[in-house]
Amino acid sequence: MWAWKTRTILSPIWILPLTDTTRPPMLKQATRISTYLSTLLAVTAFTWTVLDVRAEEGPQIAVFAAASLIEVVQDIGVAYGQQDLGTLLTVYASSAALARQIENGAPADVFLSANVAWITHLIEQDVLDAQSCAPIAANVLVLIAPAQSDLDVDLNNGAMLRDALKAKRLVIGDPAGVPAGMYAKQALQSLDAYEDLIPTLIFASDVRMALAWVARNEVDAGIVYGTDALISPDIRIVGNFPPASYEPIIYWAGVTRTAKPQATTFIRFLRSQTAQDIFTRHGFATMPQHIRQDTLPCSP
Repeated sequence: MWAWKTRTILSPIWILPLTDTTRPPMLKQATRISTYLSTLLAVTAFTWTVLDVRAEEGPQIAVFAAASLIEVVQDIGVAYGQQDLGTLLTVYASSAALARQIENGAPADVFLSANVAWITHLIEQDVLDAQSCAPIAANVLVLIAPAQSDLDVDLNNGAMLRDALKAKRLVIGDPAGVPAGMYAKQALQSLDAYEDLIPTLIFASDVRMALAWVARNEVDAGIVYGTDALISPDIRIVGNFPPASYEPIIYWAGVTRTAKPQATTFIRFLRSQTAQDIFTRHGFATMPQHIRQDTLPCSP
């Protein structure tokens, strides 16, 4: 038997200062904050959402997942619970923020990152088990605008992109650490547009914040993942960036050194056909075959 229910977190979570959440790894003093489930931590630059997919029996696994995975991990958690495999306790933020939390002692069992870079960093810090790493999903990069916007641009034409956006407020994830921002910067640089657009760029602490600003019409355009664009009726997709303009967007999973033994079961479940079908239903792209079969390119 299983059920979807919320659960209070009684143990404290370690939260870094705002300035550290999207920056390259740098150890600084953490601030200890005791928090409860369903409490929005407004003092941070990211959102913690903790939900519990509880089986009547089974271990509780703490899953720290990239913000762009919220809906799909919730559904995968339900499917996982239906098999009586245990409980998922999920925390969502940018991959950069989560990596910093894990590095500083947050009690994660599994880390789901929107790129391999933060997985690799935690392996190098001996926080993640390199033998556990696995690719789990893929995504695409899109330009979005508020639903009522008439923005129209050919994303294969760098000059047209520059002209269309040079007087617009464009939001992307902070490329200093947020994977969505890193991919966005790559795409704009590939199209020879990044330098010209720097004066109009606004950096968000995670991709869902960028999506929200566009949906609220607080900016003129944004660059997000294709799956993010599908969840909001208040935005429209202007176009897809050429796949060759940015590195393949691959989500990776890894198990921490302090994880419960059952964490590897969840990694295997993420790569099962059941979970992969759920990723597909949520609009995630099919992983290239050579990447789908790979498990350890992130080893240092």
